[in-house]
Amino acid sequence: STLDSTNPSYRDTKSCALTSDAIVAPTAYTTGEAINATNTPQAVYLDTSTGNILLTDADDVTKINFIGFVTRGQNVASGGIAYVATIEASRIDGFSELTAGQELYLSGTAGAISSTKGTFVVRVAQAVNTTTIAIKVIEEIKFGGTGANGALSITSGTTTLDLANADFY
Repeated sequence: STLDSTNPSYRDTKSCALTSDAIVAPTAYTTGEAINATNTPQAVYLDTSTGNILLTDADDVTKINFIGFVTRGQNVASGGIAYVATIEASRIDGFSELTAGQELYLSGTAGAISSTKGTFVVRVAQAVNTTTIAIKVIEEIKFGGTGANGALSITSGTTTLDLANADFY
């Protein structure tokens, strides 16, 4: 079904995000690629050069600027309109095999999220229960180096502070 944002009494529960006290209608965006969220919501970012949304990818620094999730029940062709839940703390259902309290990150699989950190670490949600998440964004800072966690050492005299594999929030 189509979300009719001009009619405030109509709510499509497959396309809406639940917050602690209200149902929030997602924001409409034009897609820059096909996005299939028929069964599972898909994480997206906004391509500022085109104004279109695209699927995130934690292995590509140009694709980690997460803005929200294309909500479940949508299968949108490139150039079509997708509805995206973008509000911090919005609750989104349609996931599976989650554990309540589990932190979830952008994945190296386009549009997916995972409990495993990707190359570029962006926490996007926390599991509320086995099928529902709450959007909760925190980007971790990784310093220099060539590895996924990078490396930074600071030396002063005979003291060296090695920040390799350190996470900063």
